Amino acid sequence: MQRSIKFILPGQPIPWSRATPMAKGRVWDSQKHQKLIVSLAMEKLMGSQPLLEGPLEVIIYCYFPIPMKHQKNPQIQNSHYFKKPDDDNCAKLLRDCANGIFYADDSLISDGHQYKRYDDGNGVRTEMTITEVK
Repeated sequence: MQRSIKFILPGQPIPWSRATPMAKGRVWDSQKHQKLIVSLAMEKLMGSQPLLEGPLEVIIYCYFPIPMKHQKNPQIQNSHYFKKPDDDNCAKLLRDCANGIFYADDSLISDGHQYKRYDDGNGVRTEMTITEVK
């Protein structure tokens, strides 16, 4: 049986940022708190379900706010968003947080697609769908 999970993270999409090296070989992860919140939300959704097994397909949609000057233009809803952050940085944070929660390791992902769009009327958010490919 092919299993699938859909995770929705409300709010502005969060791009992954690199940890900063510090003195004595330590690193500072400025996103530690954000990653913890995302991971807890994923754990709550997953509950006691078993991990998804590979190969996996992951599709991520990042919906960004429509600029004030374009809000009265209905054609901009769900249209392509082509500004920073990069699409792969938006996807990386979610994929990393999902390790050990939705799947054992993100190396199980064989197909991955990420899309950036303006808000489609359902709010600014990030949607992640993970499907077992059999």
